[in-house]
Amino acid sequence: MFYPWIEVIYILLISQDCFGDEASEEGSVVPKLDLVFGIFRHGDRAPLMTYPKDTNRNSTHWELGFGELTQRGIQTMLNLGKYLKKRYSEILKDGPKATYVRSSPKPRCFNSAAFVLYELYPAIPPRKFDSEDWFPFPITRVVEDHDKYTLVCRTEIQKMATRVLNPNGESSGMAQFLKEVAQHLGLDLGSHAAAMPDAIDAVLVQKEYNLEVPLWFEHNIITLFLHISSTLRPYGSSVHQKTWEDNYSEILPCSLKKSITIHSETSRTII
Repeated sequence: MFYPWIEVIYILLISQDCFGDEASEEGSVVPKLDLVFGIFRHGDRAPLMTYPKDTNRNSTHWELGFGELTQRGIQTMLNLGKYLKKRYSEILKDGPKATYVRSSPKPRCFNSAAFVLYELYPAIPPRKFDSEDWFPFPITRVVEDHDKYTLVCRTEIQKMATRVLNPNGESSGMAQFLKEVAQHLGLDLGSHAAAMPDAIDAVLVQKEYNLEVPLWFEHNIITLFLHISSTLRPYGSSVHQKTWEDNYSEILPCSLKKSITIHSETSRTII
């Protein structure tokens, strides 16, 4: 999906005298800035999979493969690196040792971080190999299935899918709608239920790139979004009956605060 690069960066500013309110203004200077903690989404990616009626499976947009960054996604990350270098030139003047970078395990996330660093820390002597403009930068990669920021509970997802696909349950309308969606994708809902989210995502990504998608989706894209939104919301609660937002508002800040605490002692920029 396409996200304007200016919207994919969330910067938490920590200083001695303020909480970085001035940072929202372009060209502003935050006094006594000690730490910049940044979280950003990976760049635009290709669909995660194809489907039987997919006429775009060989599109040049996906030249790096399904699930990988597109050229637009790469450019997004390069632009982000340029922005960060310009915005935080003072705090970055001590060189790459002042920065710690951690990535989610997916290659598109790791590569996104690498492209940001390409512009954030251009290769200059002595960190320069021959005539190359790039020099390796250490990136910590979270182990697969141990990414505390994006890990999902498969048990809860399975429970939700069982409820949604029950033709006699409270979500019978969604079940029927998904059956129709699967038909236009060339899939059998019973056999490919687990693949439906990625298949639908593929259609949405193709739309973002102005590619031709099955005509049925052109007329029903809004209905598709409404069905998904209204159906998934009631099942976004945990066994404690908390909302999805409640659960993540507790989990994510704690994880982020822990990372901030660990690295604030060295006053390093964290990406």
